[in-house]
Amino acid sequence: MEQLVIQINAKSGLTEPRRSFLEINILSNSVLPISFEEGRGFDANTVGLGLGIFWGSLLMFLGVIAMVTGLGAGLVEALSHIHVGYGPTVFGVFMGGISGMVYGFIFGAIIFRAYNVIFARG
Repeated sequence: MEQLVIQINAKSGLTEPRRSFLEINILSNSVLPISFEEGRGFDANTVGLGLGIFWGSLLMFLGVIAMVTGLGAGLVEALSHIHVGYGPTVFGVFMGGISGMVYGFIFGAIIFRAYNVIFARG
């Protein structure tokens, strides 16, 4: 059985232009695409898009569950104060998904742009 191995490496020297401070490996010879390099930040638009898709999908899922079973209706009601048109109806689920994608993209992009300014380039 293979194990997940997390290695933290500090590479330095004149022959290596980039220093990697975190590598996550599943196998000893393969590196997942999660790798942080010194001086390089996140692509804020990509992270914002991912967060928007996640948040919109989550709102749609919660709305469908509340519409079908009635579970989580209080949470959907509370979130409807933030997301315009959101509710446990077919139209409300659709509106919640759209507004969740928009809000998730905006806030994800803002947060990771700030991260890039403060930590990655500073």
